[in-house]
Amino acid sequence: MRAYVIWFLVGAVFLFLEMQLPGFILFFFAIGAWVAALAVAFLDISLSQQILIFTVSAVVSLIILRAYLKRVFHGHLVGSAPDGEFDDGVMGSIVSVVEPIRPNTPGKVKYRGSYWKAYSDEMLQAGDSARIVSYAEEGHGAFRVRKVEE
Repeated sequence: MRAYVIWFLVGAVFLFLEMQLPGFILFFFAIGAWVAALAVAFLDISLSQQILIFTVSAVVSLIILRAYLKRVFHGHLVGSAPDGEFDDGVMGSIVSVVEPIRPNTPGKVKYRGSYWKAYSDEMLQAGDSARIVSYAEEGHGAFRVRKVEE
């Protein structure tokens, strides 16, 4: 088998592995292998020169292209909410208070079968119904709720 075919196949293996593993690094090794394949196809060079071409082209493409291509291929979910907002239908959901919630003192609510820390600006007793209005300031592990008048 000719050397340029081997380098091409090595590049294809790197590309396949890139699709299976996170990190966006192996893609640049595939580029390096394909540059080495082109060099071997058109030039009569030794194995050590082939390896040098592979290494240099992989590293150079990594340094030059990685940051740009990560931005290009990062993507986003269509219809997703901006950071800090609900994107899974949580906003407006009715929950049951299981531990009293006092202003600025968290309690607990039951949402989708799990217990969540919750804050409110008003007093809520166990058994009250509340509506989720946002995540709490501390992040996505707690909710801010409002009492539902029945």
